[in-house]
Amino acid sequence: MARGPLQFLISLLPVGSLAQHVYECTTNPPAGGITGKTFTLPLGECIIPVSDAYDVHSWGAQIGVTTKAGATVPFCFVPSTEVNSTIIMDSEMCQPSNLDRTTMEQCRSFGGNFIDRSELDTMNPYDILVDNVWVLADKSPVPYPFEYAAHITLTTDLLTMNMPIGITGIAEFEGMGNVAPTKQAQLGLAQNSTFSNYLYKNGLSTGHSWALDVGSVSDKRPRKGSLVFGGFDQNKKTSDWHEVPMDYAPVNYGKHCPLQLSIDKIELEVQPPSGRPNRTTLFEPQGQVSACLEPNDYLAKFPTAAHQEFLRHLKDAAKVEPVSSNSFKPTSELFIPEPSLAFFSKQATFNLTLIVALVGGFVVEIPSHEMLKPLRGLGADGSTVIDDKITEIPVSSTSAGNTGDEPLSLGRSFLSQVINHSHK
Repeated sequence: MARGPLQFLISLLPVGSLAQHVYECTTNPPAGGITGKTFTLPLGECIIPVSDAYDVHSWGAQIGVTTKAGATVPFCFVPSTEVNSTIIMDSEMCQPSNLDRTTMEQCRSFGGNFIDRSELDTMNPYDILVDNVWVLADKSPVPYPFEYAAHITLTTDLLTMNMPIGITGIAEFEGMGNVAPTKQAQLGLAQNSTFSNYLYKNGLSTGHSWALDVGSVSDKRPRKGSLVFGGFDQNKKTSDWHEVPMDYAPVNYGKHCPLQLSIDKIELEVQPPSGRPNRTTLFEPQGQVSACLEPNDYLAKFPTAAHQEFLRHLKDAAKVEPVSSNSFKPTSELFIPEPSLAFFSKQATFNLTLIVALVGGFVVEIPSHEMLKPLRGLGADGSTVIDDKITEIPVSSTSAGNTGDEPLSLGRSFLSQVINHSHK
């Protein structure tokens, strides 16, 4: 299949609580998408036995990594468009001397597991991989966001694959500071994804494409997801596509972000137990403003002014004043990987809906069961802890932290409500 210049076209359709994300890399995809041979990975919460003392609790696609001795180490990979490579974490990342207010078990669960790199035949990343889509704060590309690389065998229930992977070590974190790669196993889905390319070149998928159903960790409507390579699930296409051209630079505020949507308006609606719903406009840009669609972003991230309006409206319409979820940790040992907004559940009972209108007229409503959830974190032993006495709202400000503004991001809650079909 011919590969053309880098051009994007996103097609969207609403599917209620079902979600699917497709990123096509074909020059002229057939109408309705590619429907040939596909390869599917289950997506959801992973529990990986490690010892009698603890298990790894994570989220993503579970894939085995084979050591040079022939043993298989399961990893839970988070899909990410920020990198091309499949990346795993070296065990040195979770050694006590390299941790900051987390336990080794929490670090291991958040990372989707780790491995001692001595168990693999490592080499210089330049010899087998160049992943130059990662960018620094000054927007300069990084040749590879990992310290080591290896040719390994990946295993699933259906397939054994031999391909190069990256291995994150501590050295590049010391040199890159706050813009260092995340401490997570990642399944790279950027334009030249090594995983997608392997499946296509070996006849295991019809085209350079993937379809991501992120599922949901909602307490009221939990749902497993899937990652489909080579097409998408035709059974989930229930209406016509809404096409959105994508002519953006892939770097947005220093972040590699190949999938973006142009925002017309973002609104927030509060529905109290009685009375009429109360709606406010959070964000209505005067010029073109694009938002990232990144499956590795759990939180929706708004500009500072929109975030402040979010808080003001909750205070006025719902009589709650949420603050960082780190302020509500039931124990000091609880680790919250992505601190969001939170409040005591007994403070108020209301429904919360986020309405995202895209340029061109397409509107996505993110329902209350995705916007209001019990607080989740990792206990000292790395296990998932859910506290229903505290409600979290998966929203943050783009200026959170000390790295300056980040790109507007719609978060995983948005992806739980749409099929996103993209072409390159």
